[in-house]
Amino acid sequence: MPGTQYEPELLVEVAGMNDLVEVDSATVITRPEPVRFLAIQNTSDTAVTLLWNPPRSNFTHYELFVAGKREFYSTDKTVTEYTLEYEPNVEFIATLYTTVMYPGGDRVIYSRPTSVNAIIGACRTQI
Repeated sequence: MPGTQYEPELLVEVAGMNDLVEVDSATVITRPEPVRFLAIQNTSDTAVTLLWNPPRSNFTHYELFVAGKREFYSTDKTVTEYTLEYEPNVEFIATLYTTVMYPGGDRVIYSRPTSVNAIIGACRTQI
């Protein structure tokens, strides 16, 4: 299942022994599903709002990257819209990922990207 943590173990049978011996184990987390829908809505001449539906899989939060502006935003998994404000007629590509954190928070697994092309003040969507 996407966005799920598994802990497989490698067991071997040693000749002459009746029990299996654990050789190695690991934590594996599958990639979460991407958002199911991503669109833009002009809210003013200087802002657009990104709207999306969450995936059905497990995930911990969203990460939004704005190309052309070199900006990054992290949002809670309960958020399903985000407003970006720039000067009029600015074009950018917004890419949204769902993520899963490894235990301990030292590593992030990203979904496939979902992107939209936006121009502030002129609504144009590419999915």
